[in-house]
Amino acid sequence: MNRRNPKRDEALNRYIDIIGGGPAGMMAAIIAAGKGGRVRLWEKNGSLGRKLLATGNGRCNFTNQNISLDNYHGGDRILAGGILDNFGLESTLEFFEGLGLTYYADSRGDISPAATRPHRCCSAWNRKWSGWGWRSICGPK
Repeated sequence: MNRRNPKRDEALNRYIDIIGGGPAGMMAAIIAAGKGGRVRLWEKNGSLGRKLLATGNGRCNFTNQNISLDNYHGGDRILAGGILDNFGLESTLEFFEGLGLTYYADSRGDISPAATRPHRCCSAWNRKWSGWGWRSICGPK
């Protein structure tokens, strides 16, 4: 007999609410939606990724060839090390390639979109999630 689990069914109908439409929030939303989650991404500003667009003097650099725990100056080095081990440079570049983004590295190792208009970086994120039925809610609430 095939029995349905009402608690599981209810959980599948809930939204995953992500607070913050910066790079981490957008990545979390893309990954959750890609796994079938119903996602709402909340951002207090008028658009997503504004800080990302400001990185690299407006070039929208999204990573660096020199990713290393030696360059991390936060509190939990063990946590940071685990994250870098699981999602380092190669994984990061594969993620952005999956968004359809081409990129280049400058002489310092900063990696930015190859497009001459950095806003295309955020446009690539938007294209990725547009077909997944999730939405972003921007602006003060």
